[in-house]
Amino acid sequence: MKLTVIISALSCGLTSVACNSLFYHPDALKYSLPEQLSEKFDDFRIPVGQQGETLHAWHLHSPAKNKKGLIVHFHGNAQNMSAHVQFVWWFLQEGYDLLTFDYRGYGQSDGKVSRENSIEDAAAVLSAAELRAQDKPIFIVAQSLGGAIAVAALQQRANSAGISALVVESSFHSYRSVAQSKLGSFFLTWPLQWPLSFLVTDAHSPNQSSSPLDIPTLLIHGSKDPVVPYQEGLELAHLIQTTNRGRTSFRTELGRQHTSCFASPQGSQCKNAVLDFFAEAVSSKPEIQKGNTQ
Repeated sequence: MKLTVIISALSCGLTSVACNSLFYHPDALKYSLPEQLSEKFDDFRIPVGQQGETLHAWHLHSPAKNKKGLIVHFHGNAQNMSAHVQFVWWFLQEGYDLLTFDYRGYGQSDGKVSRENSIEDAAAVLSAAELRAQDKPIFIVAQSLGGAIAVAALQQRANSAGISALVVESSFHSYRSVAQSKLGSFFLTWPLQWPLSFLVTDAHSPNQSSSPLDIPTLLIHGSKDPVVPYQEGLELAHLIQTTNRGRTSFRTELGRQHTSCFASPQGSQCKNAVLDFFAEAVSSKPEIQKGNTQ
C-alpha cells in the first residue's frame, strides 16, 4: 500500500495524464456470470462513441411477476461489473430488474477509460435503459466513482424526467479534492498534496456544473470511510441540495466504511431505507423544492 502511494505520487509529478488515470483500475477477470445471478438475463452490447465501440452490459430479470422497475447500476473504479454486481443483485429478489454495465476499458467493453468517455458511456446506458424499462420506473444506484460519473452525466442530460430516483453511495464532488485528501493521508506525500492535486483536473466533476437535477436523491456515506472521506459525501450532498428540484436526503452510516450499505446483509436498515426511498419516489408526486439533508 505504501509503495503504491509513492509510485502514484511520482507518476502524478511526471504527468497530469497519470494523475487522472489513477482513478481507474479496471480488469477483465470474470468474477461472476449472469446465469449465476438470474435464470433470465440478456447479455448484450451498447453502441457508444464515434469509433464503433460498444459497452458490455447485462440485463438481469427479476423472477417477480409484478416488477417494480429497472435499476441501472454505476459501479466503482476497480475490477469490472462482474465483481460489483454482487453489491446489487439482491434487488432481483425485491422485484427489480437490474441493468449493469462496464465503462470503456473495463471488463469486455471496448476502448479506453477516461473522464470524458465515462460521461458519454453513462448517457448511452441511460438511453438503452429507457428502451428496456418497458414503461416501468427507472432507478439509478451509483457507488463511489460511479456516483461522480452518474451525477455529472445527469447534470448534462437535457431531460431527467425518465429517472424516478437516484441513490449515490460513498462518492465525491471533486476529483481534485479527493486526490488531495488521499495524498494528504500519507506522510511521504503529505507535503506534496497541494501542488500534486492540481495535476488532477476537475473536468466533468459534479462540482463543475450548475445544471439543476429534478430527481429524488438519496446520498449514503459511512462516517469512517477510508477510501472516500466522509466530508466528500457531505460536499456532494450540499452541491446537489442547492440545485435539485427533487427531494435530497443524506444518510450517515455511523462507524461504517466504504460502500458499507450495499455490502451489508439483505434486510439491513440501510438496504430497507433504499427500498422505502424507491417506493416513496414512485408513489408520491415530485415536490419542486430544495431538498433538506438530514
